[in-house]
Amino acid sequence: FTSMMTIAMSLGVGAATLSLYDFPIWATISITALLVVLPMASVCAFFWFLVPRTREKTTFLCPLVPLVPMLGIAVNMFMTFNFSLLIWILLIIWVFIGTVIYFIYSIRRSNAPSY
Repeated sequence: FTSMMTIAMSLGVGAATLSLYDFPIWATISITALLVVLPMASVCAFFWFLVPRTREKTTFLCPLVPLVPMLGIAVNMFMTFNFSLLIWILLIIWVFIGTVIYFIYSIRRSNAPSY
């Protein structure tokens, strides 16, 4: 909850600050997202390297473990930052529809006790 509030507050403050300088809305959103996502990704990468590694032999070893996932993240971030506005709108609509379907399905079939 705290991280979500921090993201929301920093997006709001960043958007409000950048809107004072008459940036277009797409630039405001992009710059604000970068100011939030890059520090969070840096912290995640830092803690990722602190995870202990096993020294015993396993049957499968992924080659170039730190490099391949980081390249995958970088390529996906590059592709998503180059989306058009229509694609972002459609993505938000589909994520909203998927979330509604997920919660409707899970509420009806949940085995968790209700309080």
